[in-house]
Amino acid sequence: MSLRPARSPTLVGVLESASPVEVDGAGSVRTVDVELEWWIGAEDRWHRPAQEVAVRRQLLDGAPVVQTLLRIPGGDARVLGYGAVVAGRELTVLEVNNDSRSPVAVALVARSSTAGERTWRPDGARLYCDGSVLLAANRPADGFVMAADLDTLAEVLAASSGGEPTTVDGDAAAGAVALVFALAHGSGVRFLVAPQLRSEDRIDVSPLDAPSAEGVIRGWRRQLDATCRFGLGDERAELEAFERRCRLLLSRQASSSADISALAAFGHGAEAARRLNAALSELRPPVPAEYAAALLVAASDVVTWADDDREAAQLSALLAGPALELVRWAGHRPRRWGRRRAAVDSTSLVAHWAAKRLLARHGEAGVAPDGAAADAATVRVVTAHRAATFAGDGDGSALLALRFALVADDGGRGLDLLPGWQDLWRGRMLDVHGLRTAFGSLAFALRWHGTRPALLWELSVPAAAAHTVPNGPILSIARLDPTFVTGLQQGETLLAEPSAGSASAPNGADVAR
Repeated sequence: MSLRPARSPTLVGVLESASPVEVDGAGSVRTVDVELEWWIGAEDRWHRPAQEVAVRRQLLDGAPVVQTLLRIPGGDARVLGYGAVVAGRELTVLEVNNDSRSPVAVALVARSSTAGERTWRPDGARLYCDGSVLLAANRPADGFVMAADLDTLAEVLAASSGGEPTTVDGDAAAGAVALVFALAHGSGVRFLVAPQLRSEDRIDVSPLDAPSAEGVIRGWRRQLDATCRFGLGDERAELEAFERRCRLLLSRQASSSADISALAAFGHGAEAARRLNAALSELRPPVPAEYAAALLVAASDVVTWADDDREAAQLSALLAGPALELVRWAGHRPRRWGRRRAAVDSTSLVAHWAAKRLLARHGEAGVAPDGAAADAATVRVVTAHRAATFAGDGDGSALLALRFALVADDGGRGLDLLPGWQDLWRGRMLDVHGLRTAFGSLAFALRWHGTRPALLWELSVPAAAAHTVPNGPILSIARLDPTFVTGLQQGETLLAEPSAGSASAPNGADVAR
């Protein structure tokens, strides 16, 4: 299993999660309503991770499964946090394990994450907050403590003999409450946590029914591979891309145009459309021209890379009005679409290209059948716009850089494979499956026969996309073999030996960052 340093905070949840929760640098869990910490009563003292130096956080195999290790006498306390669907409900799993040589006590500490008082009620293996079940453990607590605040609660626990479980009643409206469990060497306790308090909900399943961390990792891998799967011959780069995809799907922050495009590129069209709709609904004029153009590019990507013709047509119809308005904000819209256009700045040119690309699926009057196609000058401007997007430090920017290193299709007339060729790929097997393009879903692979690569490809072209270029898409791989050009949608060929000049990626795209 690969261990990667985890960002702080890290979101955990399920695919397209409605209520992802945060796991911070100390392994504490923050839900919409409550913060949960875990303290370890070892043979020397009580250890509060938020105040300790010897805390390490890791992601397991790049998935949103956070492992936090706390050094205590004789070993580690190891805590796992991840999201899972249990009995049809989205919950957070928190698992505390004693990997030290001695028995310890674990205090699961809860306090409100918002202003105002909350009412707590410990009841065996459950903790109620304001009448709702906040969490359920796989066995009853050995004791509990309620106190006005965390410091007072820590004093009460410290006064207990050797970290032994204790029960201290207090005001039900106390500021903090702790459920205390005794853990022998090698044992653990598992909790199911409600990501949001709702009085009508109940956690009436056993935490032991929740999937394991390994099962959750396999589930994320299986779901993402079902939409788009690729092998780069570089485990580090593949893990980083997987981690970025997971993080982007769980992100609750406002989505950038790069985030929206990246989701669409890797097969998450519904989520991309939802976030695009949210971004459009928040627009208030005047909209900066650069932002309008970037949003238009994202909208055209969502439509162009849609999974099927029906979805593309529906999205195009919905976005036609907003697209024309965005063009107005990004720059003057010519009265007629055509090959000849007045001189416009690059922002306006990008906006017109994106709008024309989007409206080609909608049947806008005046848009030619090859409406997605662009002249050489426009392609250069659009490519420069894409390169500026790649320069961002967000997950969407990095994933888009990877996507356009694998295939370029902004010209509208065909697909150029591996334009971001890197020398580290030389001699390695590359596999790409389910990558969305302007012409449908693309799969291709590179195999090596000595120093010469063999290319295998298959392009699934939906009916509407087939009309985008009347003679069909042209497929090339100019960075490896400039002589190879084909109109076949499926085939295999032995390419020429790549020259030394094909080693570096264009536009500064670094797919392994």
